[in-house]
This record gives sequence, C-alpha cells and structure tokens, in this order.
Amino acid sequence: MKKLILVTISVLILFIIGCQSEEEKTNEQIRNLTSLAEDYYKEGKLEKAIDTYEEILSLKNTDEIRKKVSEIEEEIANAQKANDFLTGLYNIEKEKLRSGISVSASDMEYIMKDIKKLIDEFENIDTSADNDINKFIESIRADDSFRGYQYLKEEVNNQIYTDGGTTDLLGELDSSFDVFSSSVMALNRQWVLESIKKITSNEIPNKYSSVIK
Repeated sequence: MKKLILVTISVLILFIIGCQSEEEKTNEQIRNLTSLAEDYYKEGKLEKAIDTYEEILSLKNTDEIRKKVSEIEEEIANAQKANDFLTGLYNIEKEKLRSGISVSASDMEYIMKDIKKLIDEFENIDTSADNDINKFIESIRADDSFRGYQYLKEEVNNQIYTDGGTTDLLGELDSSFDVFSSSVMALNRQWVLESIKKITSNEIPNKYSSVIK
C-alpha cells in the first residue's frame, strides 16, 4: 500500500512539474512573440505585427492582445482613409481643375460637391488614439492658413456654387454678366486649386507606405 501511495505521489509530482514546464514554455513563447510584434510595429510592418499578435492569441486569448490588434487595425484603416482623401483631391486637381481646363459655373458646382464629400469623410475619421497617422490627420485639419484646409472646408459651402446651371444660363443671355461671372469663377477656381495643392503636398508618414499601396 505504501509503495502504491509513493508511486501515485511521484506520478502527481511529475505531472505537476510537466504542466509547469509546458506553461513556462508557452509564456516564454508569448514573450518572444510580443517582442517581435513590437519590433514589427516600430518598423512600420503593421500587418506582420497583427499576424504576430494573432499568433499570441492562439496561445493565450487575452483582452490586452485583442486590444492591440484592434488598435493597429484602426491605425491602418485611418492611414488608408487619409490616403483616399489626398488621392481624391489630387485626382480632382489633375482631371478637373488643372491649368488649361475650362471650368464653367456648373462644373464648379459639381467639383465642389465632390470636394465636400471628401472633406466630410476626412472630418469623420476618429483621431482619438495617440499614433502617428492621427497626428498627421490633425496637422492637416489644423491648417488655417490663407489658402489651406480650413479655407477649403469653408469654401465648399459657399453659396456661389449652389446653382451653377442658372449662372451659366444667365451668362448666355447677358454677355456682361458672363464676363463678370467667368472672372469670379476663375478667381475662386484658382484659390481652390491652390488650397488643394497645399493639402496634397503633405505626405503620409513613411511607416504606412506598405498599407496604402
């Protein structure tokens, strides 16, 4: 009986030691993966960082790691939204406003609607998290220079663009009105163009280059 008890105790001790050993191996693996994920993040390899954190989750599912994944995913999404905004403005400049393109009042009405949509989407980006892309977005939003983001944000609501069709029609009926209207529209077009060029001169931090192409 005593031998049986001793054998049983020995087996239990070995089992406990084995369990502790496996747990320690898992914890060591998690520490190594966490360090690797952090390095990936610092290097701008955001997708690899997510993959590594998800590997950790497969070993041990914790709220802390899930939060890390969620934060990086949101950071990537914001980088892509910022890129969509800048690309959208650049395409409007290149295809609809650049020098040599004739722009009527009707054209400007629809161009400004397109710009307003881009600005509304840009304004709706949640930048509450403390990271580089949100700081970049906020730096653009804060530009209240003579021709910059704040000017363009206000200009898209200018009543002069609300009924371009009527303005063009009146110009066809009255040559003097057409000259005046064309001059005003040309001036406003130039100011809008200058603002877009200033905004699109901002470059998204290089660490996000792999997720916006």
